[in-house]
Amino acid sequence: MFLVAHSIKGLSAMLGLSDVNQLTHKIENLFDAARTNKLFFDASIVELLFQSLDALTHHIDRVGDAMLPRIDDSAVLDRIQHVLQHAGAEHKASQQADAESALMAAMEEIEFLNTECSAQGPGLPEFTQDAVPTAAEACEGQPADIAAADRCDM
Repeated sequence: MFLVAHSIKGLSAMLGLSDVNQLTHKIENLFDAARTNKLFFDASIVELLFQSLDALTHHIDRVGDAMLPRIDDSAVLDRIQHVLQHAGAEHKASQQADAESALMAAMEEIEFLNTECSAQGPGLPEFTQDAVPTAAEACEGQPADIAAADRCDM
């Protein structure tokens, strides 16, 4: 179940589906806490998962039908966050955002360099996305819990 949440989270990020991504990130964190024995599922956690899946289903349905109203899943997100904090299994959300910002900055730098080089005349090298570090390179030196979480293994 962890891997399913992880896959949906990654795909939703790639497709720019922020509502799906945000919720699946939290669901993934619940499953991660369970698999690392920081959280044991009881009836209240199972109910929270069902509520999360209901909200996730609605978000995914909206992808195919833009006329569906947006739902407010903040109560579910807050409840998951509370459960994770109480279990001592909270993940810092800013780490993924920081990685995404670094990637965007690198891509902008490549675009800038290409613009500058083309303005200087022919014969200068063209920079490509290959100049951007791979996920493994970007995660080099990261603490093990961060690299293992999901931010560095996509």
